[in-house]
Amino acid sequence: MKLSGHQEGFQRYLRTATRLSERTRECYSYEVQTFIRAIKDKEAGQLTNSDLLEWHSRLVEKGLAYSTITLKQSAVKRLLTYLRKFGGVPGARDLLDTLDDLEVAADREPRRAPFALDEETAMRVIAAAGRKPGVG
Repeated sequence: MKLSGHQEGFQRYLRTATRLSERTRECYSYEVQTFIRAIKDKEAGQLTNSDLLEWHSRLVEKGLAYSTITLKQSAVKRLLTYLRKFGGVPGARDLLDTLDDLEVAADREPRRAPFALDEETAMRVIAAAGRKPGVG
């Protein structure tokens, strides 16, 4: 059966066998649909590690944000979990392992810790907070 043929069962799985919010279920459903289109709706049992790697590489090459890619990966992981447990696709376990191994570099520099004010500056800021704007 093609992956698109598993969508109804996957929707039921998300509603009944997971504790995901309605919004998360909607996001996962959308992301799984885009994944299925991206891999050209293969037969579920014919999905390969190479398919996952190519899909992941395209996401990274598009310059998508780290959070966007991890959302997409989470949705596909749920699909693979469904296929392994209920879709009769025993090879989904290996695909899950492959997806777990794919890393995404963070898309921004780490934030610097805020600096501390010295006591004199802190007192000036506190004093200024009590003044009316424009009054010296």
